[in-house]
Amino acid sequence: MKNKIIQVIGNGDPGGGTTAVLTLATMLRDAGHEPVVVSQRGSYLLEQAGGLGIAVHGLDFSSRGGAIANCAALAAFIRRQAPAVVHAHGNRAGLPVMLALRLLGRGARPRFVYTVHGFHFLSKKPVAFHLARLAERFCIGRADWTNFVSQGDAQIAREHRLADISKTRVIHNAVLASELPALPPQRTPGNIAFIGRLMHQKNPLILADIVAALGPRAPCVHVIGGGELEPELQRKVSSMGLGSHFVFHGQQPRPAALSIAAGCSLLLLPSRWEGHPITVIEAMHMGLPVIASDISGTREIVRDGESGYLLAAEDVSGYAAAIARVLADPVHARRLGEAGRVIAQKEFSPQRMLEANLDAYRLAA
Repeated sequence: MKNKIIQVIGNGDPGGGTTAVLTLATMLRDAGHEPVVVSQRGSYLLEQAGGLGIAVHGLDFSSRGGAIANCAALAAFIRRQAPAVVHAHGNRAGLPVMLALRLLGRGARPRFVYTVHGFHFLSKKPVAFHLARLAERFCIGRADWTNFVSQGDAQIAREHRLADISKTRVIHNAVLASELPALPPQRTPGNIAFIGRLMHQKNPLILADIVAALGPRAPCVHVIGGGELEPELQRKVSSMGLGSHFVFHGQQPRPAALSIAAGCSLLLLPSRWEGHPITVIEAMHMGLPVIASDISGTREIVRDGESGYLLAAEDVSGYAAAIARVLADPVHARRLGEAGRVIAQKEFSPQRMLEANLDAYRLAA
């Protein structure tokens, strides 16, 4: 049965959440449903989805206040579309969707599914912590069904009493392998890829310390992404005399970012927290060993010693030792990469993600 399903995400910039929504919308379309993507007006996501022939609608999610002020417009749009399901991704979308659906009234309300792409309130200061946790509780409590992208997020929800566990499930992220770039015949030995927004969560300032710990023969780090910490990282790199070991690419469209990463020897992701990082799955599909922080979302993707290495988030010497080991032994690096490719294909398939979401839409009825 064909269903119209609205997918809403506040931030339409290149990133994991955007990729997840675009992948899900594409799979829904190919399965005969009618997806509609709602996101930041003029965003990368809307451009990409529109280019694939998926219906799109832009609103202003640039601030929480602006997003909430758009509730009446969002409610009117939902009323006109008359979807079977509205699926909100992340709290910036969840709050306005929840309020918009309340404006519609119970009789006209479609099913509301909410996906948590990582809990960010844990890192906030006390007042912001309580407000952000309350916002998550509102969204999860008002949703007909809630998905978590990792077991770690589900555990956080249980510990903070945010969810009725009988109305939740874990659905891991996935990517379409057909969207990944063709791998170069030969990778440049020693290059490292870092992909992500340069913000506190991603821990980018540690990159300079890791390169310094590797010594004069340190590899070149390709920093793919922009953000508020980019100037500070550039200053730190310069002050430590490491300029020749870094290439700053800035924020890139997903195909360009992946193309740069495909030519590197490994992916480095020293994040302080993650939901279920799609960048890691993409790297594994491309046969890249992954060296990452040992946190809940990443721990559910990377198998330590089998497809990469997991270290404590601030363990500079640990990252340096793991990088040195991978770069010094091409046979070992190839073995890690091939193991990662097998895991990604088997455990993080788009078809499995689609079927699990369709099941969640039915359970939300």
